[in-house]
Amino acid sequence: MVKYFILLAILLTACDRSQENERAIFNIDLTDLVESTVEPINIDKWSKKVRYVPLETTDSVFIKYIQKVYLHDNKFLIVPSGRISVFDIQGRYLHDIGKKGNGPEEYADLFDLCLHGNDIYVQETPNRIKVYDREGKFMRNLRYPENIRGIYPLPDKDEIFAFIPNLFGNTPSRFYHIQGETVTDSIPNLRLYPKAVFQMMFWHEFFPTQGNRLNGFMELYNDTIYRITPKREIKPYAAVQIGKLQPTETERYGVAPGDIRKNPMEGKKPMIALGECEERIYLYSNYIVNLFFCFDKKTGVSQALEITYPKGYYSLSENARFVPRFLADDNSYLIDWEQPENDNNPVLILVEP
Repeated sequence: MVKYFILLAILLTACDRSQENERAIFNIDLTDLVESTVEPINIDKWSKKVRYVPLETTDSVFIKYIQKVYLHDNKFLIVPSGRISVFDIQGRYLHDIGKKGNGPEEYADLFDLCLHGNDIYVQETPNRIKVYDREGKFMRNLRYPENIRGIYPLPDKDEIFAFIPNLFGNTPSRFYHIQGETVTDSIPNLRLYPKAVFQMMFWHEFFPTQGNRLNGFMELYNDTIYRITPKREIKPYAAVQIGKLQPTETERYGVAPGDIRKNPMEGKKPMIALGECEERIYLYSNYIVNLFFCFDKKTGVSQALEITYPKGYYSLSENARFVPRFLADDNSYLIDWEQPENDNNPVLILVEP
C-alpha cells in the first residue's frame, strides 16, 4: 500500500509540475546546452561596453573572495568573507556596513543579506536580522520564525516574503508574509509528500533574482522561475528545462533508509536565474564551470556562452572566464569578479551586453 501511495505522489507531482509549466509565459529549454562545448567569444566582441574596476584594498581592507556584489546609485556593496564593504564606482573603499561581533549593533555571523529600499538587511542567522542604512548606521533588530531560510523584500517598509524549506516533504507552508516581525499570512506548498525518512538541508535553496525588472526567484528543487506580482501573488514566469540534470523533489524525499548516504544532488546541475537585461533572461549554474546561458524573450532562442578576456588585461588568468553572477540594480550591467594572477586587488568586470 505504501508503494502505491508513493507512486501516486510521484505521478501527482509530475502532473502538478506539467500543469504549472504550461502556465509559464516562457519555456527555456537548455537540455542540449548544459553539457555542450561552445566556441569561446572575446568579451569585447560580445558586449556593447566593458568596464574593469580594481577594488582598492589595504591591510585593513583585504579581499580574497567575494560572495556578493550589489551595484546601486554608483556604489558597490561588496560581501567578502565575514564583512560588508562599500566602494565607489571607481573602486575606492568608502566604509563598512556594521561589523562582525557580539555587540548590540554588530552581527554575530553573516548568513546572507539583501537590500530593502534604503535599508540593508543582514541575516546573522536565517531568522535574526540586523538592519542598517546605506551609510552603515545601525537601525533596528528584526526576528522572524525560526524555520525560515531566505527572505525576499517587498515594496513596503519591513514587509517581506520569508522562504520555508520543505525539509521532510510535508511542510504545509512555502512562504510567510511578514510585516515587521508579525506573520500576517502564509502561502502553501504546491505539493506535499509522505514524510521523508530524514531531513536533507542545503545551505541555500532559495535564489531571488537580481535587478528591478524581473521580481522573482528560483528554488533548488524546482525548474520554474517565479515572479512576484504587485498584488503579492506568486506566478510561474518561465519553465527551465535541463533534463536529467535537474534535481527533483521526488529524488530528495524518496531516499530509502538503506540509501541514507545517497546524495540526491550527485550529477545534478540546477540553474539559477540571475535576472533580465535587454529583454534577455540570464542563468547560470554553480555546478557548471566557464559557461552561462541566456534566453531571448523576443525570439525564444537559448544560448550557452563562454566569454574570454583580452590577453594580459589586469593580469587575469588565460583560463579566466566571464560568468555573470550579479546584476546591477537598474539592470544596466552584468557583473563578475576575478582575482589577478599577480595577487593584486580583485577586479570587478561590468558588462553591458
